[in-house]
Formats: sequence, C-alpha cells, structure tokens
Amino acid sequence: MDRGVPDALRKDEEFWFDDGTITLIAEDVQFRVYKGLLARLSPVFADMFSLPQPVTLEDKTGPMRATGSDSATPPVVHLTDAPQAFRILLKAIAPDDDAAMFEASHPDCFTIASCMRLGHKYQMDKEVGQCVDYLLQYFPTPYMEFDALEDLLPPGFEDDSTYVIGFINLAQLTGAIHLLPVLFMICVWCLDGDTLLQGVGWLDASKDTLSPADLARCFDARRDLTRARTNSLRQRIASLPSSGCSHLGACKNVLHALFLLAMSDEPYPFVRLCEFPTAQGLCSACQARLATLDEEEMSLIWAELPELVGLGQIEGWGEKRERE
Repeated sequence: MDRGVPDALRKDEEFWFDDGTITLIAEDVQFRVYKGLLARLSPVFADMFSLPQPVTLEDKTGPMRATGSDSATPPVVHLTDAPQAFRILLKAIAPDDDAAMFEASHPDCFTIASCMRLGHKYQMDKEVGQCVDYLLQYFPTPYMEFDALEDLLPPGFEDDSTYVIGFINLAQLTGAIHLLPVLFMICVWCLDGDTLLQGVGWLDASKDTLSPADLARCFDARRDLTRARTNSLRQRIASLPSSGCSHLGACKNVLHALFLLAMSDEPYPFVRLCEFPTAQGLCSACQARLATLDEEEMSLIWAELPELVGLGQIEGWGEKRERE
C-alpha cells in the first residue's frame, strides 16, 4: 500500500487540489483531482476506482497501477501518459470548460491530438466527439465546405502539414473515417517521401509514423490523384469551345494555353481553369461554359476522393456530418 509519493515527484501547478480525492502520477508529475468527476466521465477510471486496491491495469502503452492509501491520504494511481497530454485532458473535462472546448478559440494540434488519444484510451466519447467535430470543419465531407476554406490546415497547425500524419493515425484509432480522405490528400500533396517515412514528433517527445499500409496508400494516391488531375483537365478542354463561341480561333488558342499552364505533376486535382488569368481571353460564352465544367469536374473528383486515396467507398461521403 502506497501512503505517499516520492520526494522526486512534483505537484502540477494547475491541477493540484488539496481537497482532491485521488492522486494521479504521470512520469514525475502529480495531479490531485476529484475521483467522482473522473469516474463519471470515464468508464475506464470508474472501473479502476471500483476495484480493490492495489490493482494493476494494462493498456497498449503499459500498466496503470492504482495503490491504496489510508483515510488521510487519497489513493495514488500511476499512469503511463505524458504529463503534458494528461494535463490537457484534465483541462478539457474541467467543469469550467464544459462548454464545447474548441468553440472559444483555436487549439494547437497537440491539444487536439492529446484529447483524441487519451479521450479514446479512457473512453471519454464526448471529448473525442468534440475533437472530431472541430476537425471536420477543416477536413470536411461536403465539397462546398472544403471549397469555402481559406486555409488548408486549422489555425493551430501553424502551417505545418507534417501533423497530418498524426491525425491520420488518430482518425483511424477513433473510427473517424470521414476525416481520412482530405487528410490523405494533404499528406500526399504537401509532404515528400522522406517526411512521410520520418513521421511527426509531438510536444511530449512521442512520435507518430504511418503504417506500411498507409505509406503504400500515399504513394499510390500520389499517382492516382495526379492522373485524376490530368484527365479532368483534358475532359474540360475537350468539351470546349462552347457551341455559342463567338471567337472560335482565338478561344482555341486560349484553351491550348490554359491546358499547358494547368498541367502539372502535383497530386492536387481541384484546379479551376476559369480562375487562371489566361481564361479572361475566352469569349463570354466559353468563359461561362468553362465555369460550369469546372464545377462539374470538382464535384465528380470530390465524390471519388476516398477511392483516389485508396480508402474505397465511404458511406455518407459528401454529405453534411451531424455533430457528435
């Protein structure tokens, strides 16, 4: 029975309550909080607290050991989590922050990742759902929502696409499969092969790497997305000039120039030809027809995106997702 804690441990500055009823230790940091709150929000903690002390629980990352105490000292639970990540989880479930934790501000990617990972580990479905809802704003399923985004990544990612690697793993871990098509597309478009192999490091010194299957999926998706881009461009150019074209020769020359400008080996297929300055050289009928073709092609490619990145068909893809 453990009636105290070693002198080497330090109390967390934010989550140490003298009247707390449970002490949790993550590495060298002690958190003293209220057992009832954790038990109410987490079936894992509820089960742990209901067992006779001492008890050792195993999870994928190692043991969680709970030791008994006397009546004057709260019981002590040893966790395998990084203190930085566990502190974030406690902050997310604190009563003062019970309103949707991402509505007031844009969290950094480590905050989101920690809430998803530990929320899943401790079966805190509400917290995981809030993370997924937030991410779906930036990695959506309807094309119109994706097209309306001003930036490719959420503000908290600080324009660093390598974090997408970690969120691919987290989406798979939590079953948030509707996040995956856009995550994989960004991964393939923005990251080179070396970065894909190296993975991404987190604030707590942990690391996420893609599985061999996901690495293979990325390399295949690079080819398939590039091919989709090329085929889509050819389809649009082949459908012009418009039947109402008023400057046939000039428009054909502009279309040829547009095709050469837009051709690229970049695996990003959502390219609107009508947005190229060169398109202003088309007659009004051809400009209108090109804009229509652009929208049709974007919608078609979006519908195929899960298959283009090697995920197969995803039920409900392209539809507005309900909040968790």
